[in-house]
Amino acid sequence: MQTIVVKEVGQAAEAREVELSYEAMCKIVDGYLQMIYVNMDGHELTFWCNEEGKVHNLPVNFVFPASTGTLPGDTANGDVFVCDTDEEGESIGLSPEQVEAALAWFTAADPVNV
Repeated sequence: MQTIVVKEVGQAAEAREVELSYEAMCKIVDGYLQMIYVNMDGHELTFWCNEEGKVHNLPVNFVFPASTGTLPGDTANGDVFVCDTDEEGESIGLSPEQVEAALAWFTAADPVNV
């Protein structure tokens, strides 16, 4: 089990212990995975969302803040989560400092349904 931060639509972000298998990751976002590298308070982390979230009109979760350096003003549709990656590009859990940074980042993001 590894620690990630999950942000479900209409809920505050929270740390969770999960298995980071492809199937488990797809289940969290309820579909195919789309990966985006995001700067979260000085930590380069991996953001995962549903690849077809906008196509399937999933509810808007939040608006990306300008501080991300990626996609400012764009929306995340559906449930999302954040983890880290190792040197080989494999998804791994977050350190306690990364969890804190991700939770702070989601707090600063413009929540749509919270």
